[in-house]
Amino acid sequence: MTARFGLIQSVVLLRVLGTVMILILPLMPSFALASTFYILRSVLSRGTQGASSALSTSLTRDKRRGFSVSMNSLVIRMSSAMLYDRLFRRFNSPQKGN
Repeated sequence: MTARFGLIQSVVLLRVLGTVMILILPLMPSFALASTFYILRSVLSRGTQGASSALSTSLTRDKRRGFSVSMNSLVIRMSSAMLYDRLFRRFNSPQKGN
């Protein structure tokens, strides 16, 4: 895809498509269709990781490329960990008033 559209357009196109898919997800009429739709969205999202990493690497100086990739990976992993932490705390917390 990057050969056809270019690196930046490929990343932007797939990210926008993934965002649209996540916004449409609550409108799915069944769980099976929503699950399939979510899997497709995840594939698109994961598909942009290589191109996105190549883009960020090409924008940084040679001396800072390793640091840049490490920081990008750290931010992505930390945000996922914080999201899952909040989600699981909400479901595992005792219900008040019961």
